[in-house]
Amino acid sequence: MLKIKEEFKKLIPALTKEEFKQLEDNCMAEGIREKILTWNGFIIDGHNRYEISQKWDLDFETENKHFDSEEDVRKWMILNQFGRRNLSNYQRSVLALELEEVFSEIAKKNQGTRTDIGKISCQSEISKIESEKESKKKKIWDDNNLTYDVKRRLTDDLNNNAAYHKKKINTRESQLLYIAKAGDDIKIGISQFPENRIKQLQTSNSKIVELLFEIEGGLELEKILHKKFNEYNVSGEWFNVSDDVLSRIISYAKRESERINKTTYQLSKVASVSHDTIAKVKKIQEKATDEIKEKLSTGEVSINAAYKEIKKEEKKKNFETKKELFAIEVKPENLNQTIILGDSVKVLPTLQPKSFDLLLSDPPYGMDFKSGWNTKDKIANDKIVDTVSLFENVLRESVPLLKDDAHFYLFGNINFIGDIRPIIEKYLNLKNILIWDRKVIGMGDLKSYGNSYDIIYFGYNKVWKDLNGTRDRDLLSYSRVDPAKNIHPTEKPLDILEYLIKKSSNENDKILEPFAGGGSTLKACKNLNRLATGIEIEENYYNLIKERI
Repeated sequence: MLKIKEEFKKLIPALTKEEFKQLEDNCMAEGIREKILTWNGFIIDGHNRYEISQKWDLDFETENKHFDSEEDVRKWMILNQFGRRNLSNYQRSVLALELEEVFSEIAKKNQGTRTDIGKISCQSEISKIESEKESKKKKIWDDNNLTYDVKRRLTDDLNNNAAYHKKKINTRESQLLYIAKAGDDIKIGISQFPENRIKQLQTSNSKIVELLFEIEGGLELEKILHKKFNEYNVSGEWFNVSDDVLSRIISYAKRESERINKTTYQLSKVASVSHDTIAKVKKIQEKATDEIKEKLSTGEVSINAAYKEIKKEEKKKNFETKKELFAIEVKPENLNQTIILGDSVKVLPTLQPKSFDLLLSDPPYGMDFKSGWNTKDKIANDKIVDTVSLFENVLRESVPLLKDDAHFYLFGNINFIGDIRPIIEKYLNLKNILIWDRKVIGMGDLKSYGNSYDIIYFGYNKVWKDLNGTRDRDLLSYSRVDPAKNIHPTEKPLDILEYLIKKSSNENDKILEPFAGGGSTLKACKNLNRLATGIEIEENYYNLIKERI
């Protein structure tokens, strides 16, 4: 009684009902002609034939194979499948991923030392040659019309032919790509022994031949380089290049060698599918249900369709997770905020460089604004001629204080975008201009459309980082502060400030506000457990902010 190990059996892609029926009919008509292969009593090839033999009480022969370990058995079984069966791209990819797991286990046993993962495509080709040889050999010996001597001679020819092609493959895989220089020309070639090849080249070249570089990659890498730099080719493997181009060739060779020796690339070669397909099937195996995997095996569902559905679900789940996290209410921990009395241009250089996670500010608009709803004075430096100069000076001093991935939000007025935008783009990376819908119409010409919005410049310092939460609209609807109740003439509502702070920072992050005004930014930061540093030039507002926070 032969033993069946599930770990081995699952490596054999299941036959369809039609395929199994055809095999069963063949076995019933002709008997079980192929030997069932075993290792330590476990079936490693012939599971379906064994099942049929047990069902119909058919005789069969066995052959025991020798392997040093279970990993070696699994590796052989997978490569054997590639060489023998017409498999779908999905089945081939699944087998390739099983092979990746085998090599990973071998690497662990070898305590991380290099395995032969880079040569699996070579092993696959050799396995295919062996499989074809055995198939042809069986047909020869099953042919009763041939004499023993003819069978012997044809078998020897098969063995010799297979040995020749296996040697050719092994030689090809062991070759290194090399770059040699002779005068102003370089040679891009391959050899098992580049140094010996250089000596051979020297005998037929009047110029000194120097070996510059060698790397794994062989014939495949040679073809890639010849095609990439074909414009410099002068003859065969010889190229005429400058030192700069030579440097580019060597850098490119290193990148391509790394790419073609990566596990995913090697697996794709074994499976005869693209590395993109391997990556998609890997995701499918991790996420898809057994029902979907079954449909993939039978061809009812394509790899692309299954992958797109998984990505769609992942995107939906990710969206909901981000939405939930962003909506979590922050419990204020009464963190101290910093308010400094002084001129921002002078104060900013005294602060620590690259320490702030967000710049959130409401600079003077350049409107020379005075509200009729309260007794507050006009804002200092709020004429456009003053604003442009002051804004650039403050922004120039603020940027060095920001971390490379810091975001910024700067409130502004659409009427002066031509003056302000170029300054922002001079020092920072402008990403969007947001629209803040104040929900009420402002003062102005009563016979025309009433202005009901301001703009917010949004972007980042040097390196982009993703926003918190989900992708929101660039139109933000928040009611303005009641002019009769505000502290500062152009005070911004806490809810829009808190929204912006949450989108671009996390708890305990540091926020910079060079134009503190009525202190709304500092109050919003206090509510959200951020650490704000505000600067205010007018003492009366400075004192109001101290009381507020």
